[in-house]
Amino acid sequence: MIPPMETTLPAAAYTDRAFFELERERIFATSWNSVARVEDVERPGDYVTCEVAGEPVVVVRDRDRGLRAFANVCRHRSMTIVEGSGNTKVLRCPYHLWTYRLDGSLAHAPLVDGDVGAIALPELAVEEWQGWVFVNLDPNARPLAPQLAGLAEICEPYELTSMRRVGTLHYVCDFNWKVLVENFAESYHHAGVHPTMLEPTFPGSRSWVLDNRGEPWCSLDHVSLAPGIEPFTASLAFPAHAFSITRPNGCVWFRMEIHDVEAVDLRLELFLAPEFAPDGELAAMLLDGLRAINDEDMVVNRRTQKGLRSRFAVPGPTSRLEAATWQFRRWLLDCLGPGVLTHLT
Repeated sequence: MIPPMETTLPAAAYTDRAFFELERERIFATSWNSVARVEDVERPGDYVTCEVAGEPVVVVRDRDRGLRAFANVCRHRSMTIVEGSGNTKVLRCPYHLWTYRLDGSLAHAPLVDGDVGAIALPELAVEEWQGWVFVNLDPNARPLAPQLAGLAEICEPYELTSMRRVGTLHYVCDFNWKVLVENFAESYHHAGVHPTMLEPTFPGSRSWVLDNRGEPWCSLDHVSLAPGIEPFTASLAFPAHAFSITRPNGCVWFRMEIHDVEAVDLRLELFLAPEFAPDGELAAMLLDGLRAINDEDMVVNRRTQKGLRSRFAVPGPTSRLEAATWQFRRWLLDCLGPGVLTHLT
C-alpha cells in the first residue's frame, strides 16, 4: 500500500551540512548509485570515472569482458589513477607509474624493493540494470536487481537496455539533491510551473503513484489528453537514480552528481530506441522541449532552496499527488535511523 500522507521534512534536512554528511555515510555509501550506461564500457579496456559518496571510483571492462569497479586511488601515494573516460590496457598512475591490471591487481611498481604482489585496488560492488551501471561502495551489498523487481516490470515493455544516447543537457544546481528528487517525483506542480508545457496534455491532477510494495523505488504515471501522444512515467530508484520513460521509444536519465549540501551537477541524457536514434531532427526537437520544461523546474527549485534557508520554513502537509515523495522520504528516514530528525526540529 502507498503510505499515508505526511508532512515534508524539516528545512534543515536540505541545508544542514552535518545532515548531508550523514546522508553520505548512511545513504550513498551503502546504496546502489548509477554512474554510467553499459554502452560507455562495452569493450575490454573501456573505463569511466565518477564519485560515489565523495569517493573516487573507476569502472572498467576487464579482458574477460567482466565489469569491475575499484577505488580510483593509487595504493602508493593515494593520487587518483585515471580521470574522465577512455580505453586502456592497464590502469597506470601518472605520479610514479604504479601500474594495475584491469582486474585491479598491481602489475608494476618501479624501483620498489620487496614483495608487492599482494597489493591491489579495493574492489567495489558493480551491477548492470536496465542498461545502466550501478556501483555500491560495499563489496558485500545486497544485489540490486531483486530490490527493483517491481520497477523492472514497469520498464520491461520499453527495452531500455537497447536505447542509445542522442543528446545531453547540463545544469549546475545550487540546491539540495532532495529538492531536485522531490520535484521530479510529483506532478502536483504541473499546473503552476508548467501551465503550457505539461499541464494541458498531462494534467497533474490525473497522475497517480504506483505501489512499490515496500521496495526502494517510486514511479509516477500520467494520462495524455492529446490524441497520438502517449503519457510518460517518472521513476526513481532510491536514492537518486531518476529516469523518465517517454513512451513509446525514448527515455531521459536525470543523472545527478551530488557534490555538496547545495551543489549538484545535473545532466539530462536523452535516449532513443535504435531505430529512432539516427534521427537528428527528432532528437533536437525532444531536447528543445526537455530544456524548456527543465528551465521552468530550475526556477522553482532555486526558489525552494532559498525559502528552505529561512527561519520561517516549517514542514508542511502534502497532497495525495505527492505520494511518491513520501515513499522516498520514508525510505530515507528508515536508512538514516531513528531520531535522526531530533536535532533538526
